[in-house]
Amino acid sequence: MFSTTSAKDLKNEVLPPDILPVIILSGSDYEMGFQYGRQAGNYIEVNMEAAWADALETFSREEVIRTLKANQHYIQKFTPECIDIMKGIAKR
Repeated sequence: MFSTTSAKDLKNEVLPPDILPVIILSGSDYEMGFQYGRQAGNYIEVNMEAAWADALETFSREEVIRTLKANQHYIQKFTPECIDIMKGIAKR
């Protein structure tokens, strides 16, 4: 398949750098999530949009949200620090 992306579209597209940046974090889980969101927010957003688009090719929005909520229980149980990190990222 050939891409239908125009040169104009590519100018606005956020592409990952050739070399991944080093991100220095410190503080609480929430503070580190906030710092990470500030420093890598554009790339996080691109990946999030791609993941949503991929999921919605197979499942309905309601199914995706239901599955994410079900997984939140396991995240809270086994890696609770991830909840505060994600909250920090979301507040960027």
